[in-house]
Amino acid sequence: MKLIRFANLFKGINAVIYGYTFSSLLYFYAYIHFKESWQSHFDSNLTLMQTLYTSFFSSAAAEICALWLYYPFDLIKTRMQTSNHTFNYHNLLDAFIKIWN
Repeated sequence: MKLIRFANLFKGINAVIYGYTFSSLLYFYAYIHFKESWQSHFDSNLTLMQTLYTSFFSSAAAEICALWLYYPFDLIKTRMQTSNHTFNYHNLLDAFIKIWN
């Protein structure tokens, strides 16, 4: 097994920045949307359990939405850091094009 050089750890830094940024934006937007829409089904004054349920399920649904966007970036980051010679990615855009094809 080959040793991974320290410089290889920074090869996928663009994928990390873009992936975390876009998925975080989507997560917070989806969380607010789900929480407001599910709270509208209850009365105006929510009980503690209704508040906990809406927060929990809103967070879970938002995380599922965000993972759909984050996972491709994480896959590219991992491939660029560990086995760049196998996939031969030059940059983030090249990786997306090769995976799409």
